[in-house]
Amino acid sequence: MKKTIILLAMFFGSMATAFAQDIITLKNGDEIKAKVQEIGISEVKYKKYDNLTGPLYTLLKAEIFMIKYENGKKDIFKDEPAVPTTPSVSSHEDMRKTLELDSEFMDEGFKNAYGVKLSEKEIRAILTKTPDALKEYDSGKSLRQIGTVCSWTGVICLGTSLGLLLNPNVESPAPAICFLSVSLAGLTASFILYSQGNAKWKSAYNLYQGSKSGKSTSLNFGLTRSGGAGFTLTF
Repeated sequence: MKKTIILLAMFFGSMATAFAQDIITLKNGDEIKAKVQEIGISEVKYKKYDNLTGPLYTLLKAEIFMIKYENGKKDIFKDEPAVPTTPSVSSHEDMRKTLELDSEFMDEGFKNAYGVKLSEKEIRAILTKTPDALKEYDSGKSLRQIGTVCSWTGVICLGTSLGLLLNPNVESPAPAICFLSVSLAGLTASFILYSQGNAKWKSAYNLYQGSKSGKSTSLNFGLTRSGGAGFTLTF
């Protein structure tokens, strides 16, 4: 008796499972056991019923004949226009040639709409039609390059200074202090030059965006009207 009850429970459980799913019937006759997640204007998003924690799949509504839901209701799709699931070639080109600032600006610089870091050649090609922006970009690049030289100089001098201080054969601390002074000067100059270089790049980006919107904007680093130092946004 107990075995019969267990078998009946398993049977009705399997029947319930069989009906507790959506069936997507394609126009070619194939059926997909699924859990429909979203029905959009031209697409249907679903997960496979036997892998509900798996990836989200997409079908064009033009490929679907009918969806039968687990509650018994149906959706029949007729004469749905086929819409491409990927951007056109021109859209890809436009996105690839888009200039954007990376969130990690100090390290990454400029990227395109796909989040891919742009090479200097690509950046210059994008900014060619905006001469003022290209000029700001070149200026920022020069400042950052000088800043890099100053940074390495500061690090090398700092290492030399520590080496002299730790060397028991060096009697006078004067050489170590001299190298330490050069190190501090180099690192300070590097910070300032990098800040100004980044400001120039941001100015180039704002000029580029202004040229697309028809407005002219720029972001500069330098002396303010009050006599202090900081960023100035010009419209």
